[in-house]
Amino acid sequence: MREKNRIPLWRDRLTRLFELPDYVIIIVIVVVAVSSRIAYFVQLAANSPSYNLLIHDSALFNELAHSVLNKGLILDQPFYISPLYIYFLAVIYKVLGSTIDVVRLIQFGLGVGTAVLTFAIAKTFFGKRVGSLAGLLAAVYAPFLFFEGNLLGTAVATFCLTASLFCLVYAHPKWSGYLMTFASGLFLALAITGRPNLLLLVPIPILFLFLNRSKLGKASFVFAGLMGVGIAIPIGFTGLHNYHAGGQFNLLTTHGGINFYIGNHENASGTWEAPEGIEASVSAINLVESKRFAEEATNKELTASQVSTFWYKRALSFIINHPIQWGGLLLKKSLMFWSGYEAPINFDYYFHQQYSSLLKFPLLNLAFYMPLAILGLILFAPKWREYWVLYATIGISCMSIVMFFMGDRYRIVVMPLLIIMASAGIVRFFDLMRVKGSKRLITLISLLLLFAIQFGYTQKRISRTNYANDYYNLSLAHLINEDPESAVYWGQRAIVEDPSLKNAHYNLGVAYLKSGDRDKALDAFLAVIQIDPTVAGAHRNAGGLLLIRHEYEKALPHLKTSLEYERDNIISLMNLGLAYYYLTEYEKAIDAWELLLKFDPQNEQAKNNIQAAKRFLE
Repeated sequence: MREKNRIPLWRDRLTRLFELPDYVIIIVIVVVAVSSRIAYFVQLAANSPSYNLLIHDSALFNELAHSVLNKGLILDQPFYISPLYIYFLAVIYKVLGSTIDVVRLIQFGLGVGTAVLTFAIAKTFFGKRVGSLAGLLAAVYAPFLFFEGNLLGTAVATFCLTASLFCLVYAHPKWSGYLMTFASGLFLALAITGRPNLLLLVPIPILFLFLNRSKLGKASFVFAGLMGVGIAIPIGFTGLHNYHAGGQFNLLTTHGGINFYIGNHENASGTWEAPEGIEASVSAINLVESKRFAEEATNKELTASQVSTFWYKRALSFIINHPIQWGGLLLKKSLMFWSGYEAPINFDYYFHQQYSSLLKFPLLNLAFYMPLAILGLILFAPKWREYWVLYATIGISCMSIVMFFMGDRYRIVVMPLLIIMASAGIVRFFDLMRVKGSKRLITLISLLLLFAIQFGYTQKRISRTNYANDYYNLSLAHLINEDPESAVYWGQRAIVEDPSLKNAHYNLGVAYLKSGDRDKALDAFLAVIQIDPTVAGAHRNAGGLLLIRHEYEKALPHLKTSLEYERDNIISLMNLGLAYYYLTEYEKAIDAWELLLKFDPQNEQAKNNIQAAKRFLE
């Protein structure tokens, strides 16, 4: 008969595992991390329809990286998307060539490094048991795999923030400690250039150094100085770049204003959604359309900084005039941050789960990790002074996100710290389960309640989701890659999923045009107009197709409407003149072509058409 005090065999073996040398534990973490990434890469290559495609942000990062290689370090305009990843890709392309899989493999390597650093940080704060568990959880966390497999910069920013904290907590009053402190500042600044909202974290490491004067002595001032230098280098470069490219000083990027507005206006959902009247693409929202909208509203030409200020003011006006509604919105975003739901920004995690069993496995996902992280934060709250760096980093990161809008790839940057707290919560939970009493029962009930809330909320959010945008993204990517047949296939799936998605109808119309099916293209553009009569491109294309079909009277209203929204469009003006010409309204045709020449004085076709029309008037 087993003795009462005898330790169970499984717990004895687990204890021995935690007593292994650090290098052995690190090897185990690396093996597990590498194995999970190989398995995911195989599934990605075999199953994912987006494996060889660059979509939205990925395509933009790729384009700007090639611009750096072709034109030099300074781009044509200030940064309107986070700069870190642009240069990260440019370096890889320069050294290893423009291969998507090479980028993925390097990002998988950074993910392995993040898992090892997570182990080291957790071990410093909570000991080897928590450190080992945290490293293993970070090694297999499915959203890490997903974002490392996409060209988005998320994996790079996550590694940089984790490396910054590692260097900070391991700094010591020796020559290598000075280097570690400088590196901590440098990595933090790199993380900020990858995720500008992290700028609010800057005071934390400096405060940490001053509070550790008992350990660092008078050198704490030198350490703080080195930290500041490390922070200043990348951020200083971005500011100088923006000044050189745009003539005005912008510390990081110019898309802060529009992003603030996306998360803070009367109809805001709390997640990423294009404002009404602006196309749902990064370049449109951050650069072209946000500028056009702001200039039309102010009736003057604006610089990038002024455009950002315009959107900040609109958002602040909403906050001031509707404080109760804004408070509810802020609470909604905060609850979403602490939920197990992955709020998408272009890339829907749940859509891609169908192509990988690793992404679908519940124990590798946020709905499992987040309740444990919350439990850890609660259980160790009485000793918060020992862990204030973790609490402050998590708390300020949360605040910096919900001030704007909730997105899964914004939150994931701080996930290594939440994984550490989840690991601490697990270890503390099992410790409490060994002790009888009310505290044990309360902890167990609390954990079960957290799991129930998280899984319930997550499933509720997922059940409301349709994947029309993901199908549309695939259609658009295939169209850019000159594959109209595939673009038609995915465009049709998008419309079946959501018949009201005007972008999908529009893109499908373009795909039909490129594949030679004009009748279906016309139907698609007319469907866009039915959904939203203000889409100039749909009217322009519908008018042009009706012109080809010799239905001149039907073409006219579409061409006129398109010019109400894009007065200087050469194609619409040319086709408007042709429609009038074939209807024998030669004076109106001449007026249209003469207006065209004001915008394009060298257009020979317009000049010849005017001469032809004048001959009928003689």
